[in-house]
Order: sequence, then structure tokens, then C-alpha cells
Amino acid sequence: MKHKKLLLALFATTLFYAHAQAQKENKDKIVGCWKLVKMEFEDPNDPGKEDADAAINSVVCLKKDGKFETNAQQRKVQGVYAISADGKTMTQSMEGMDGGEDGEILLLTDTNLDISAAGAILHMVRIKE
Repeated sequence: MKHKKLLLALFATTLFYAHAQAQKENKDKIVGCWKLVKMEFEDPNDPGKEDADAAINSVVCLKKDGKFETNAQQRKVQGVYAISADGKTMTQSMEGMDGGEDGEILLLTDTNLDISAAGAILHMVRIKE
């Protein structure tokens, strides 16, 4: 019985460490410049699809201090972002935007970032700054 309790405590500690490590890794890994290469819409008739073509190849640069810059649709926009405690959600807000907008981080590697937000999945690739 003592061994089971010890193993359970060790397992819980390992899970807590892995969770904390994943959060830290996502906060660090997401920093950099990302180019939007593809958008997939949940609703094939989404009116936002018309603007999607203009957004393709736009770049967003996420800085370590929680600020970002983007050149979406040929204009420079600045804002702030944050990664949730579990490392799975990114919240952003920018100039002229009421409140913030959340996106679920579906994939984050050294080269790819996929985020689900506002009925679409945004596929991005890391580029050099």
C-alpha cells in the first residue's frame, strides 16, 4: 500500500511538472514571426472566406514581452497577446478592438503553428524576422 501511495505521488508530481513545462515551452516556442499560409473554415459558406485570400501571406511577429505586430492587409497593426496557464489558448487584443479574442493552439512546433479561432483554422509557418 505504501508503494502505491508513493507511486501515485510520483505520478502526480510528474504530471504537474510536465504540465508546467508544456506551458513554459509554448510561451517560449511561440515567440517569433509567423506567416499565414492557409485558412480552413468550419462553415464552407462563411462570409469571412472572401477576406481570407487577402490575409494569406500576412505576417505576425510575437515578441517575448507579450506584444505583437502584424502587417495584415497591407497595414501595420500592433497589439498584445497572452498564453493561458495550460499553454493551449492564446488571447490577443489590438488597437481599435473591443475586448480580446481567444484562439485554441492546435499545433505548435519549431516550424508550424495552427490556431482555431472565429470558426477557422489558421495554418502558419515560422519565418526569419
